[in-house]
Amino acid sequence: MLISFPKLKRSLSILLYVFLFSLLFPQLTLTPLIAGDDGQSGIYRISASESSVKRQARIFSDESLKSQPEYVSWGPARIASGRVNQKLGITGSGVRVGIIDTGIDGNHPDFKGKILKWRDFFDNPSALPVDNNGHGTHVAGIIAGGPRCGVAPGASLIVARVFDPPRRTTAAMIISALQWMADPDGNPETPDQPHIVNCSWGNDVNDDDTLKESISALAARGILVVAEVSDRGGAGCGSPANFGEVLAVGALTRNDRLSYWTSWGVSPFTYRRKPDMAAPGENIFSCWNNGGYTMKDGPSTSAALVSGVAALTLSASILKNGKPLQLQPLREILLSSADKLTDPYVGEKAGKGIADSWESVLRAGDMATLKVNVTAPARWADCETPITVSIPELELREPAGSTFQLKPAEWNIRASSFGWVSTTVNTDVEEADSSLDLVLEPAPLGELNFQSEGFPGQSPEWVEIFFEPSGAAEARGVWNLRNFPQSLQAPAGIWNIRISCQGYFPIVFKQIAVEKGSSLSIATSFRALPALLWVDDDRLTPCSDAVAESLSRLGMEHHVYEYVPNNGGPSARFMAQFDTVIWTLGNRLGNVFTQADLEEIEKYIAQGGNFMASGQDLAWYLGKDALFRKIFQTGLKHDDGLVRTVEGIDSGPLADLRFEIDATEKWQIQFSPDSVYPLPMANSAITLLKYSSSGNFVPGDAAIGVEADASRVILLAFGLEGISDPLNRAQLIRSSLKWLGGDRRSALKKYFRLMNSSVDPAVRELLLSRIVQDSTPGDLLSLLNFLRKNNLYEKGQPLVEAIMKIAISGGSDYEKVVEEASR
Repeated sequence: MLISFPKLKRSLSILLYVFLFSLLFPQLTLTPLIAGDDGQSGIYRISASESSVKRQARIFSDESLKSQPEYVSWGPARIASGRVNQKLGITGSGVRVGIIDTGIDGNHPDFKGKILKWRDFFDNPSALPVDNNGHGTHVAGIIAGGPRCGVAPGASLIVARVFDPPRRTTAAMIISALQWMADPDGNPETPDQPHIVNCSWGNDVNDDDTLKESISALAARGILVVAEVSDRGGAGCGSPANFGEVLAVGALTRNDRLSYWTSWGVSPFTYRRKPDMAAPGENIFSCWNNGGYTMKDGPSTSAALVSGVAALTLSASILKNGKPLQLQPLREILLSSADKLTDPYVGEKAGKGIADSWESVLRAGDMATLKVNVTAPARWADCETPITVSIPELELREPAGSTFQLKPAEWNIRASSFGWVSTTVNTDVEEADSSLDLVLEPAPLGELNFQSEGFPGQSPEWVEIFFEPSGAAEARGVWNLRNFPQSLQAPAGIWNIRISCQGYFPIVFKQIAVEKGSSLSIATSFRALPALLWVDDDRLTPCSDAVAESLSRLGMEHHVYEYVPNNGGPSARFMAQFDTVIWTLGNRLGNVFTQADLEEIEKYIAQGGNFMASGQDLAWYLGKDALFRKIFQTGLKHDDGLVRTVEGIDSGPLADLRFEIDATEKWQIQFSPDSVYPLPMANSAITLLKYSSSGNFVPGDAAIGVEADASRVILLAFGLEGISDPLNRAQLIRSSLKWLGGDRRSALKKYFRLMNSSVDPAVRELLLSRIVQDSTPGDLLSLLNFLRKNNLYEKGQPLVEAIMKIAISGGSDYEKVVEEASR
């Protein structure tokens, strides 16, 4: 059997580790290696996903975080634990969670008063909680840390240290820790055992039953065991995740995709699929040694998040019934309340779905249901007036007709809709299911008169006017119009008004007071948008500054769209206002396109837009995604090309470029820029940049270009911010934009945009004739070729006749156009 170089290097590393382990810990005997593909499968280890190894963790002190509120973990937010803590007051109090790991930083402020019991299973054990690695502290922080990172900050911890600093252990030590967890004080009469035991570790042997008896004993005592799946990606979940008694957890990315390293498969013990469920597993922020904090990745973090959700669920049942749920009902609630993932690529590889603490807590607490119906018909045909129902105490906001799960109590229910008077009623929600019917009264109206000087360029194809209450988050209205209005009716109140017109900068008016029966004049002046849009999707100033400096150096007028995760990226409709879009993704692990982003990008390109993306790890994360491959026609060759010198392809559009990816600023460093290649069946994909060869190692390509009928696309497999030389960075941007749009076929692009617009057919015919009049002979040839290629060409149709008319009167330069149009 052939052994690849990376596997050989990995195997040699393991042999060296075993040798050093035997020297350092002669009193211990390693579990014999069980033959496996990687030669190390029998050793129980803490997962070290590739991304965790290749990036040095940035450590934050408690003080440094006070000025950086963005470092609040997205993991707990995705599973809604903060909402459970703050809105329902459930924090995991009364629940004990066991952690078998590298230990815990007993002096960390997040764990003050939370560590009930501690035991060190090494020789010369520490009497006080310690962690010589940091992994156990990170896991504990996810489960029960402070409000920045802890899912169940009110839970108590029982911690066993069995992993050495290199994060390895033996089966014998784990068995001892599992047996200790069943009765920490050795007295069967005292109920001191944990309700949950977290195992953020495992091995890669699917049928290894070494730990099964010990874990079955915990399950027999009603203890839920949560474990990570193997981190080798596919090919089974390993031990102990494959045991039927274990709740096995896989890892997901920020955009609900399966993490590159997470595993799945059928358990040889139960013949059922594993993992059982999933949770976020990338860029998870939590506690670290010496009172610090950091971000880590891997299924270890996912298992810890689910253990936290289980703690919240048990805490809810204690509040409801005075005692925790039994093991089987707890498992059923966790699995049945999971947020089912519909992405076919993820499918059953994520088990029942992603953990949902809000839903599981509501089910465990046996909440009552209240359905709220609201009557408030739309008052204007061109205005979106959604009806919303909110519960202010919980900050819940849902569409009318929604069903709320609530504690039996009195609640204030508020209904609102644009153009109607909001109403709040107090209702007593009992344990039985109930409903509430509300009727809204029409709001008094005033009139807004818009005084416009007109548009400096082409009239917009669409106009949106947003009304948002000043200081409130309800009763919003959106007018969708084809022409800019002279006047509009608006409900009485104080409004923030934003006017967006296709092709023009939006105008914002704040604190506009509309009074009943009044008429208010508002002066408007519009400025055309530039041809270039920059989507700033890194949310870290150093990365943004690098790109901003280059665009400023080049004197390129552009519009900036700042990506906000909860609001998502720009829509295809918004991007269609620009000829070219540059989308930069920063250096944070997992900062990649979401599926919704890719869908909008695909629509934009289909309308003739030019697009360039920049960011390391894009292909590593999304290289198997069908839509990503369709747009960029790119595959992943290496996660890291190892070489940092990049040069253009001879005779290519970027042939003159040669530069280093050598930034040293903390958030600009390119730890692992992707090495990519154009997909074999992608005839329109070409290599634009390559990494310079080093000896016999051929690292692959650094940038791929795609040329379609009316658009061009570039994927940079590294971050622009990684080029420290500002001249080289600016030259790359300038040359890329020149290829994207410098010789673009404008007639075809305009045709795409027009055919995808919503203008009236008569107006479309007029605009098509204008496109032809303004086009060069090359533009018209491209347009004719496209029509023939897609079976859209028909002699006598107005567009072809207009092309023929212009070509015949255009002289010798248009001879080829006449010939093409006539055949």
